[in-house]
Amino acid sequence: MITVKRVGDVANVYWHSAPTKHFRLQYKNQITDAAWLALGSALTATDLITIQPDATIGTNSHRFYRIQALDPLP
Repeated sequence: MITVKRVGDVANVYWHSAPTKHFRLQYKNQITDAAWLALGSALTATDLITIQPDATIGTNSHRFYRIQALDPLP
């Protein structure tokens, strides 16, 4: 992951990616939460950096993110 930039009620999550590969952004509101929640559906990267907006962040002052690579390793 590169960074998260908040603009109003949306957090834009940026990460390094590979074109044509598939990724899923997941989040937790507290690091101790039992499960990671998917933010939307899987997406296909079109560039070396992918940006996915998180419009569900609302008034949360923090959130934890992780990127799940969905393609198998060669």
